[in-house]
Amino acid sequence: MSPLLLLAALVLLARLAGVAWDAEAVATWAGAIRYGLAGSFVLMGLAHFTPLRLDLVRMVPRSWPRPELLVALAGAAQIAGGAGLLLNGSKTVAAFGLAVLLLLKLPANLRAAKARLVVRGRLATPPWARLPSHVLWILLLFWVGWSP
Repeated sequence: MSPLLLLAALVLLARLAGVAWDAEAVATWAGAIRYGLAGSFVLMGLAHFTPLRLDLVRMVPRSWPRPELLVALAGAAQIAGGAGLLLNGSKTVAAFGLAVLLLLKLPANLRAAKARLVVRGRLATPPWARLPSHVLWILLLFWVGWSP
């Protein structure tokens, strides 16, 4: 599933839960987006430890050392960052860390598109779609990380 579709689905599910069960944490769109981002990053991080891992390793620029380790570290950082978004005491640090991680991963994503690598059985997302997507994720992270 596309990361943006995953995010949209999780945000809608969180918002529906907020309405259906009067759950305060997701009673607003901001809360639902926070939980949607958290769930998305945890699930995308877990994907770094599945067979998809081989595709992700191929995406790492060749000049970067130890691509297998970098993919594992990125996955662990996404899981930790996603969990951190759920805690009031760490949400700002988690949001900042995830935004930095997205910027660090951008060269790998652009390399995959330029080299026409296949990821999950499809060609990697082209830069014209990847860049606005990254900007959206980063804007949402900053909104959630610095909102009351």
